[in-house]
Amino acid sequence: MASKGIDVSHYDGSIYWNQVANSGVSFAMIHAGFGESLENLDPTFRQNVEGALAAGVHVGLYWFSYAYTVEMARIEAQCLMEAAAPYKGHIDYPLSFDWEYASDTYAQQQGVNPSNQLITDMAIAFMTELEQGGWYAMNYSNLDYYYNKFQMDRLTNFDLWLADYNGSADIPCGIQQTGDSAQIAGIASAGTDSDVAYKDYPTIIKAAGLNGYPKPEPSGGGGDSGMIYNTIDEVPDWARPTVQMLVDKGWLKGNGDGQLGLNDTMLRLLVINDRAGLYA
Repeated sequence: MASKGIDVSHYDGSIYWNQVANSGVSFAMIHAGFGESLENLDPTFRQNVEGALAAGVHVGLYWFSYAYTVEMARIEAQCLMEAAAPYKGHIDYPLSFDWEYASDTYAQQQGVNPSNQLITDMAIAFMTELEQGGWYAMNYSNLDYYYNKFQMDRLTNFDLWLADYNGSADIPCGIQQTGDSAQIAGIASAGTDSDVAYKDYPTIIKAAGLNGYPKPEPSGGGGDSGMIYNTIDEVPDWARPTVQMLVDKGWLKGNGDGQLGLNDTMLRLLVINDRAGLYA
């Protein structure tokens, strides 16, 4: 089932999070900051994160990028992780790279005309840095950048947060930003960005032991539930994309009868390896 969400920054002013939660908002992607320094932390970051969590709203974060080199993108990811560190074990939505038109304009002002390859390289560097730090990473893109800027065939291992205001998303994505003018109880700004999540991120992130959540405790059978997953449809949602990719590539074939024969420990290892980029 899709979950209703919003994304917010200091532009939304003071937010009364209990009212937001009571309005039916399930999650919030919160602006953490921008650029290569924690001096650029969003002035409402901490109060928004802490207010949302206290109200029972699930939280994810995004960092607006002004990178124009791969190394700059890595540093920005490190800033985001440092900002998120006090909330490890509480943030159960992804951390997102956000590179947009203002990012492109800034790069050109610095004498760099970002190619599609460079933009994609920076996105990969940022998200890989997050994953190596134990966080669930995703990439934000509008439709223009999806079709004309990002080399999307190189980003298939990462979740997409897609800005598409034309009804339901025609492109598979984990989160869809559906508009920029929602009227939300508890937020006085003229219009708030609205979102829909198509994945159960809290379950996925906790099951994988990411974002500071502990690894699932062993439940017998060497850390397994005892379940054996023989088909794609039987595989839990949090591991299905990885298993499907390995099957499609012909790297995971199962036994002679086509039975996958995977248990929970195997699934966790496959997902960890996938997130580390070992199957790229």
